[in-house]
Amino acid sequence: MNTSLNRNADLNQLYDHCMERKNLLLAAANGMGKTRLLLQLQEKLVGRRICFSVSLRGMVSLQQFTDALINTVNSVAQNHPNVAYNLKQFFGQHAAPIGHPEKTELFLTALANCFEQMAKDFLFVLEDAHEWEVDYPLVDLLYRLAKPKNSQFLVSSSNTWLAPNDLPKMNLAPLHSENVEAPSLNEETKAELLQFSMGNAALFMELVEVIEEHQQTLPACKDILLERYHPTFSSFKSRFTSLQWRLLKAISKEEIVPQPHAFDFLVKHRLGAASSIERAIKNLADTGMARKTDEGWIVSNPLFNRWLQWVYQT
Repeated sequence: MNTSLNRNADLNQLYDHCMERKNLLLAAANGMGKTRLLLQLQEKLVGRRICFSVSLRGMVSLQQFTDALINTVNSVAQNHPNVAYNLKQFFGQHAAPIGHPEKTELFLTALANCFEQMAKDFLFVLEDAHEWEVDYPLVDLLYRLAKPKNSQFLVSSSNTWLAPNDLPKMNLAPLHSENVEAPSLNEETKAELLQFSMGNAALFMELVEVIEEHQQTLPACKDILLERYHPTFSSFKSRFTSLQWRLLKAISKEEIVPQPHAFDFLVKHRLGAASSIERAIKNLADTGMARKTDEGWIVSNPLFNRWLQWVYQT
C-alpha cells in the first residue's frame, strides 16, 4: 500500500506550543492519528525536551498511575546520565506511594521539585485521558508534575470535558486532500473516501486497504467494510435503552446536532421530552458513543456512524 498521511502542519503547530512552554490538551476522535503525531513530536523534540510518555488506558487506580510514571521516568532517564543520577538519589529517599491520594500528592510534588533542580526541560505526555477511570482529578496530578518552569504536560483525549478552562486546547483537524498522498487513487475517489471517512485517518486507511485487496467499485468496497463490522455493531444495541439508540440514529442521520434537546430536533425524530434526551446524551457521552465538538454533537466513531446510516438507510 503506497498511501501515506502528512500531518506536518499539525506537527509544527504542536511543536510551537511546546516550545512556548504551554501545557496543552490535544483533542481528536479515536483513529485520527493522535498517537502517531505524538511520536513524531517527541522525535522532533530530541535535544530540546526530555519526554516521558504514559498511556492512561486502563488506569483504574492511583497506584497504577504512579507505577507507570516511575517506570517511564526511570527508563527514559537511562539515556540521560545526569537525570538518572538525580533520580537514583530521589528514589533512594522517597518510597513510591501506595495509592493514597495524600501520599501520591506529596510524592509528585517532591518529584517535580527534583526535576526543577536539573538543568533540563521536561515534557510529560499523557495519552488517552478519556480512558482515565481513577476517582481522582487527573488534571490535579498533571499540574503538580508541571509546576516547575522547566516542566510541562501534553495530554491527548477524545473528549474535552476533562480540561479546565485555563488549559489551552488544540483540535486535531480531520484529514483533507492535502494531507493524503495516494498515487493509486484518482482525486475523485480520494475525495469520496475522505468524505465517507469524515476525515478519520484509521477509517480512511482501512477503506483504502479494502479497495486494494478486492479491486471492486468504491460502493462495493464500502459494503464489504460495513458487512465486516455488522456483527460487532449490531451487538451494541443491547447495551442501550430504546431512547438512547433512537438518539444515536437521529444524530447519525443529521451528522452534527447543535442542540439535541431543541424542539425541532425532538419533533423531527420523535424523541420525546427534552429532559429525557439530556439524560440520554449524557449516557452516550459517558460511554464514548457520542461526543460534543465545537459545532455540535456527533457519533464518536465515524465507522459506527456510517454503519448506522447504512443499516437504517439514511
